[in-house]
Amino acid sequence: MNIFDDAYHKRPLLFGTNATEELLYVIDKYNISGDALELGCGDGRDTKHILDRGFSVCAVEQSKWALETLAQRSDISSEKKLCLNLVHSDVMDFDYEEYKYDFVYSITLFDHLSEDDCYKLMRKVVSSVKIGGYFFLKVHTVDDVGNTKTSEEISEFASEIKHFFRHNELLSNGLSLGRIIYYMESQEDDFDHGPHHVHSFASMLLKKETTL
Repeated sequence: MNIFDDAYHKRPLLFGTNATEELLYVIDKYNISGDALELGCGDGRDTKHILDRGFSVCAVEQSKWALETLAQRSDISSEKKLCLNLVHSDVMDFDYEEYKYDFVYSITLFDHLSEDDCYKLMRKVVSSVKIGGYFFLKVHTVDDVGNTKTSEEISEFASEIKHFFRHNELLSNGLSLGRIIYYMESQEDDFDHGPHHVHSFASMLLKKETTL
């Protein structure tokens, strides 16, 4: 059992139930809707809120314990669960069918990959987005406390991040994949796991306007 399986097994709703603010902001601002793919859904912190906004969601996660919690969540109605497809898979092994999704999103997953795998996967993901569709992701940056202190001082998951993004790295690499219509680097408090700590993030929304 890996560190995340163990944590999800012991502590359901591991990261709380509040959605990622930037994710909901871009959905509302740009009127995004349709078929969504969520990479690294965990136990559904964001999934529930995306379903509530009328999306159908294919949710991919490698932790079986997280998926079991998501499948059993009582705050997601039976009707909404009909619009949810749960896939137990590593994101690197998932079949990214071309031009399938209106919206793909991923919260703090790409930073858990090596830098090479990150950009290989990013191109695969964008290939699965329909022309006119969107790709949103949020990642940890080099200013994150996990990169500036030893993991034991922060949380049990800090050591799992393989690539802390440099300033504007996500932005510059995203420009080759589509039109960047939202980008922000920010800091936020984390009280969900471990002692209080502050994370540093980059968030980006890309619109796909042409084939790669």
